[in-house]
Amino acid sequence: MVQLKKIVYWILFTLSTAFFIHVYNVSYSWDFFAYILNAQHWFGTQTYFEIIRPPLTQTLIGLFSFMGWNASAYIYIIFCSGLFAFATIKIAKQLKVDELILYVSLLSTQVLMMGLFAGSELLSLTLIMLGLAYALEGKPIAGLFLGLAALTRYNNTPFILLILFLKDYKKILQAGILFVAIFSPWLVYNYLTFGNMFRSMAELYAMNIIFRQDIIQPVNINHIIRIVNIYFFALIGIFFAIRKKYFKELIIMILIGVFVYYNYATTPVKYERYLFLLALPLGYFAAISIQRVIDYLHPTKKLMTITTIVLALSLFLVNMSAAVNLQDNNHAQYESYQLAITKLQELRLDKCAVLSDAWVHMNYYGINTENPPANRLINKYVERGYVFVYFAHIEKLQEKYPKEKFRNSQLVIFGDGCTENTRKTYLENKKISELEERGKVLDINPCNLMFKGTLNSLCNWIN
Repeated sequence: MVQLKKIVYWILFTLSTAFFIHVYNVSYSWDFFAYILNAQHWFGTQTYFEIIRPPLTQTLIGLFSFMGWNASAYIYIIFCSGLFAFATIKIAKQLKVDELILYVSLLSTQVLMMGLFAGSELLSLTLIMLGLAYALEGKPIAGLFLGLAALTRYNNTPFILLILFLKDYKKILQAGILFVAIFSPWLVYNYLTFGNMFRSMAELYAMNIIFRQDIIQPVNINHIIRIVNIYFFALIGIFFAIRKKYFKELIIMILIGVFVYYNYATTPVKYERYLFLLALPLGYFAAISIQRVIDYLHPTKKLMTITTIVLALSLFLVNMSAAVNLQDNNHAQYESYQLAITKLQELRLDKCAVLSDAWVHMNYYGINTENPPANRLINKYVERGYVFVYFAHIEKLQEKYPKEKFRNSQLVIFGDGCTENTRKTYLENKKISELEERGKVLDINPCNLMFKGTLNSLCNWIN
């Protein structure tokens, strides 16, 4: 019967991996494509590069390009799904729950939909799970995995505090050294390439926090409802955790939940995937609830295994069905991009400086493209010789643009010059925009953007 559970585990892994691949195939994700472009910049000939992206995802995609760039994304997806399955087994032992029940509890509808939609969420969750598992096991290698988690998403950095569960100060020190050792090469790269070791983090912080203070959104209750999904009974798991005196595990999961929610609530623009890491505490408490129900039935060992398998498969099929029904198919957008490229080639503008509200996708499909300026600067950029491509599925098209070359219900192409694009980072473009729009000179020094007081002085001194 143990062998049967392993077979079911493999079935769940195969089905979930297939669905992750399906999501990638139909979503044409902006973020995933940006990671691929960054990987091609490091491992190929791509000129487009976003320094705002933490390095691990694009590094893995680049390393998997040995079979070609088309295959690299699929290899990356399979790798992340496999590592997630392994991490679940690893952490289940430390959390005192059945690994199959925990695995299916973690494979919620939202995890299936968002885990690899943007490229990094599932990897982020997996590395935190491994860091926590090794910390609870008393192994300093926890610091390595938590460092990798921080290199996947910068807001994972506070999870380094999980090394405190190592308890032994020597092990905590070793784990901290591993964290610094794995993270510091990225700081060195930033310093050597951009002149400041915090450039990547400052670019992301500026884009997501500093320059979005005028569009602060309230907490979206629908995001929370969809994340919780059918796991409302996870709340019962808290009660069972208390009854079983799993106080350490209870505290860890509640702290993770509070941190994730706080991070989501304090970010100006709210995206549902910012709550993704709630999958861990919700999945854990759901697993305890399911396990308690099975225990309550007092089945024989054989019947308990069969009950566990039936419940696991049933729950997974419910989640998979919901995910299939909710997942968007963006093939029509792909057709819009291909039409834009065809028209640019027909107009002999495909080698010119193109500005587009879908600049990542246009770069991914082979057109050298940059992000556009504010609408009030469009005429000025047209006069400078820039070509614009705007898409209706991103933003409502204006009735008329200067020097229109092509228009239909999907997109508009305008501008007839042919200047050259120059690659700039987000902050560099923002500095130009502020100067041209408001006559304001923007300070884009990462140290001045991120730190104040003594930390600011220290940052400027070491840079």
